[in-house]
Amino acid sequence: MARTASKMMSTLDRAVETIASPLIPRSRREDLRDLAEARPPDYASQILDCTIRAIWDKTRCALFPAIAVDRGDPSPEEKRKRFDHLCKHQRWSVLLFISAYLAHTAVAASMLPQSASIQFFAPLLQLVVLGFALRLQRGALTPAPAGRPAIAMESPDPDRYRRELLHKKDMLMLGDFSPAASAVRSGAIAMMVMLTFFAPAYPVLRWFAFGFLPDGVRWLGVAGAFASAAILAGWFRVIWKSSRLAADAFQKEILALEDSEKKR
Repeated sequence: MARTASKMMSTLDRAVETIASPLIPRSRREDLRDLAEARPPDYASQILDCTIRAIWDKTRCALFPAIAVDRGDPSPEEKRKRFDHLCKHQRWSVLLFISAYLAHTAVAASMLPQSASIQFFAPLLQLVVLGFALRLQRGALTPAPAGRPAIAMESPDPDRYRRELLHKKDMLMLGDFSPAASAVRSGAIAMMVMLTFFAPAYPVLRWFAFGFLPDGVRWLGVAGAFASAAILAGWFRVIWKSSRLAADAFQKEILALEDSEKKR
């Protein structure tokens, strides 16, 4: 019986190890090798825990690349590449969010009352609110000109590097945002989220008041619009946090450069 149980546990360990190996990022494979050498009694559960933590860490780095800027003691050239990637990540995140928000606005507008003025002014109001919420900056949405990388890799000049970092930090749309410091922008963000849910909420209120949905509106579409609005709200929260972490990473590097200059 004991031999059978041991064989079953060994089979389970091999199965879990086989499944976990391709899921763990390369940077965390060493943890798996250490476990394989140690072979603790709860080997399978520890592999599972290691895999979950590795996937979670990889997910966090994908959502918030700023947390990995200093990871692994990178060389100055590698760190500059990471800051450049960080700028691109923030730009594309905002561009994709704006595209998704506009698509949601266009689709959800069909659930509002079939009035020409409402169908026109409701999306227009949402665009205006979006502009105030993100404080749209052309420089933050456009890539660096061809032939001029965001942070010049060949330039050893610390002062130029510092100015580049300051410029990129200033271009972050939500990096410097604090609700306590900007009441107007805070109100615009709150209204943006509210208006995202307003269109799908209208047919629900209509159903409670009159017992039927507006013409052409179905419950499946209402549910999809609510799900889309919830995703956009969560997405905006991720962009906001990512921007703040990016701003902190830029500021940390700027202060390090300034301290290095003072010591010379």
